Amino acid sequence: MADEFARIAAIAAALGDRAEGLGDDCAVLDGWVLTVDACVEGVHFPPRALDGAMLEDVGYRATVAAASDVLAMGAAPSAILSAWTLPDWLDDDGIARIARGQREACTALAAKIVGGNLSRGPALSLTTTVLGRAAHPVPRSGARPGERVLVFGALGEAALGLRALSLGSTHRCLDVFKRPPVLLAEAATLAAHATAMIDVSDGLGQDVGHLAAASRVRVELDASALLARVLTDTRALAATLGADLEQAVLAGGEDYALVATWPHDVAVPAGASVIGVCREGEGVFVRTADGALRAAPLGHRHGAGP
Repeated sequence: MADEFARIAAIAAALGDRAEGLGDDCAVLDGWVLTVDACVEGVHFPPRALDGAMLEDVGYRATVAAASDVLAMGAAPSAILSAWTLPDWLDDDGIARIARGQREACTALAAKIVGGNLSRGPALSLTTTVLGRAAHPVPRSGARPGERVLVFGALGEAALGLRALSLGSTHRCLDVFKRPPVLLAEAATLAAHATAMIDVSDGLGQDVGHLAAASRVRVELDASALLARVLTDTRALAATLGADLEQAVLAGGEDYALVATWPHDVAVPAGASVIGVCREGEGVFVRTADGALRAAPLGHRHGAGP
């Protein structure tokens, strides 16, 4: 089965000259930055959202996940459209709970829902369109050799939190999965000087790979710098789960951290961490503590299968 990127290429080929800019997370039109993102039951969150217990979280996550793409272009979200597919099992109370989660996310984003659509279907699905404004949107394609790679936000915690959920744990990382952080101020800080940006939804290695390919640079990530950012309780959870901590950090996904390439002559913003460097070449590699380089692991590839 073809993965997401092969399918995008096939769709673009079928659309021919009616397609423009497909493959990026956002479109840019006259200063507007626009994105659309689907959050589907059984794919992005547990079936029936664990008998209703996570429905507010589903509304929150769907909204923040879509808005993260806009933030990753240095834009401030302002207007949101939300299309719901409602299954028969979802009652009026469940609908209200999802909407309350959306409201909390919109409050954190300083944005409003201005419209949408309701339909019926076999599974709960929330499709979110976000519009934002940016005087100078930051693309994926501006990175240059010699620039540093910065990150704002946690890495690996959401993936470990999801694994903890399957075991009935109430670890803090589960809260990170349920309620991704809204990096509104951080996005604005990065946009002031970043040459390229992307958010981490499918895994650090894979998403940085999109940036590297668009910018035609090679990115070398520093394993020691990445692991130094991991909190003690996250390390403990990984050990309890028997999870490879470095793999979670590099390929876990759904962290919605922000990664940017940064000019060497500009001071690193407070709260951001340097996790790598851009060089001439292509691909994404990880430099280990002994100085060896290896290819970065890929994260989630939508639609990938046998």
